[in-house]
Amino acid sequence: MKTINIAVEALDNLEPLIPTLKQMGADHVGYGVKERDSNVGGASLLWTLEKGLGDVFTDEVKNAWGSVYEVLATVMKDGAAEAEKAA
Repeated sequence: MKTINIAVEALDNLEPLIPTLKQMGADHVGYGVKERDSNVGGASLLWTLEKGLGDVFTDEVKNAWGSVYEVLATVMKDGAAEAEKAA
């Protein structure tokens, strides 16, 4: 959640966050996280936001959060793939 908050604050300039996200992806390999697990994480995030925000969680808000999560997950997956190749 901390990383997502940082990403939201940096939406206009995610470039500085990329090395951290890639490292997080690489770290997740060591935890046994698989690529398919990121889909569960994204769905869980959206479900939590929907329950927490209620009526404020419109389709527009859902799509925006989904887009942010997809960017984060893609960069983390890239980091995981790089770590697996290096291993």
